Amino acid sequence: MDPDSDISVEVDNGMLVIQADRKEERRERGRTEFRYGTFTRRVALPEGADESNVNARYDAGILEVTVPLTEKRAEARQIPVQRTGG
Repeated sequence: MDPDSDISVEVDNGMLVIQADRKEERRERGRTEFRYGTFTRRVALPEGADESNVNARYDAGILEVTVPLTEKRAEARQIPVQRTGG
């Protein structure tokens, strides 16, 4: 697979979307074999995922996608309840 033309990695609204399209043709002594197929995977990113720093790397047939997590976590806090009316 050619990562420049066959693989797409996108991040959209907390979802990581990976699409790939495989096309292969092999000719041997009077016969031709075709292998092809497409797939799409959608993965919900966890809370705190840094969507602006997602990286993808393709090496030796393996796609590696790295999504860093931010250290900022919302701390629990007490919410005052207001009285209305009488």
